[in-house]
Amino acid sequence: MIKIRVPATSANMGPGFDSLGIALNLYNTYSFSYGEEDGEKSLMREASDLVFQSIERTPEPVKVTVERQIPMSRGLGSSAACIVAGVMAANVYLNSPLGLTELLQLATQAEGHPDNVAPALFGGITASLMQEGKAYTQRFLPGEDWDYVAMIPDFYLSTRKAREVLPREIPFEYGVWNASRSGFLILALMHGRKDLLPLALEDRLHENYRKSLIPDFDDIKKALRRTGEEAIYLSGAGPTMLCISENGEQIKKLFEHLPLKNTWKVKILHPDLEGAKILR
Repeated sequence: MIKIRVPATSANMGPGFDSLGIALNLYNTYSFSYGEEDGEKSLMREASDLVFQSIERTPEPVKVTVERQIPMSRGLGSSAACIVAGVMAANVYLNSPLGLTELLQLATQAEGHPDNVAPALFGGITASLMQEGKAYTQRFLPGEDWDYVAMIPDFYLSTRKAREVLPREIPFEYGVWNASRSGFLILALMHGRKDLLPLALEDRLHENYRKSLIPDFDDIKKALRRTGEEAIYLSGAGPTMLCISENGEQIKKLFEHLPLKNTWKVKILHPDLEGAKILR
């Protein structure tokens, strides 16, 4: 049996749409038993098969069980975790013919974009891009151990549905807005400049369109700002909201009294700096 532990990830950090992502200390643990068959198709199985095919081996049957902490379809990288686990497990089973860079390419192929699979694989914060079908990523570490407060609602939001509300075209100034803030955000995270985060996390590419799918979004953001919390963004495609804070417990207490339409769980998380790990 091969055990792989993969962290949650929060992508689309502020202006870093389809580019910036961070690994967080919430984990799924996957157990792979090759030679056994559970008869079910899964992201883990499909990702595993890609590794076999990349070295011209016939994919082998595999049974997968999951110990799950990462909520599904909430914008915290649950599908990326499955994919990263699948490529890593197959690589271990085949005596590690592929390096991490090659595993990133296969994981990106399965996911369609690298902004979640890159931090899940490498840990820390990653800036990624695609060119001619190839994923490129650079990893860096946060300068301060702030609280990354995940506010997770009790409903799902599929990535497909969240993509459908995005416009096919955007004004030129929206692209400039996000591009100019992306560099600011990277510097703020690297150097622990929390004073820059409210400005650096502003987005005009997706958040304003997707918030219509998330009841309570505006009310929560206003309530947080009244307490002085300004570093807020939509995690991934949503519906989870994330606040970078120096006092996560204050946010937990705030949610105890907020009159909201949905039930929200508040988790105080921190960056995972290791990425996916082989446990056995």
